[in-house]
Amino acid sequence: MLVNGLPQAAPAAAPGPPLVISGISVPAQGEVLLAYEARITAFAPPTLGGEITNTAEVGGLPAAVTASAVVSPEAAAVLRIVKDLAMDAARAPDTLTYTFTIENSGNTPAAAAEAVALEDRFQPILHGLQADRDGVSWTPGTDYTYDEVTGLFTSLPGAITVPAAEYARGADGAWVVIPGRTVITVTGRI
Repeated sequence: MLVNGLPQAAPAAAPGPPLVISGISVPAQGEVLLAYEARITAFAPPTLGGEITNTAEVGGLPAAVTASAVVSPEAAAVLRIVKDLAMDAARAPDTLTYTFTIENSGNTPAAAAEAVALEDRFQPILHGLQADRDGVSWTPGTDYTYDEVTGLFTSLPGAITVPAAEYARGADGAWVVIPGRTVITVTGRI
């Protein structure tokens, strides 16, 4: 804490809600800068248009003095990917299926304009490669490229989109995140 630009002993803080900070004195014609950090909890709205309002009140005066600040969640896609490998039991044992599940816990979709790309080098190298997104077949050269010499698979810009998460309030009032999901499946012979 600084008083008139000079460091002072830290005041006492009692966690809340509300957070109560005591032991502060402001000299006449002076000012006090009090900075603290708070962690956002599951009760803060993560949706677009959601707001967190922080109101401070100075008590101990004939009339309370208040000030408020409002922050909103950042509009962003927040992606994570999980890769799974399985032998395809419905085909000859030399067929491999890779599944890439891309989840978005953010409040905006990862749209074609974001140019989300998936790149993987398959070892062993796959032949007769087929790929799809959410069960819809992909076209080589339009949706992806694959090099059968190096095993490099690359999705092309705009081929992958991932919907925004959905949010629901739990019985306790906390927000529950239901991620948006896109599944890329790649199958080939070894």
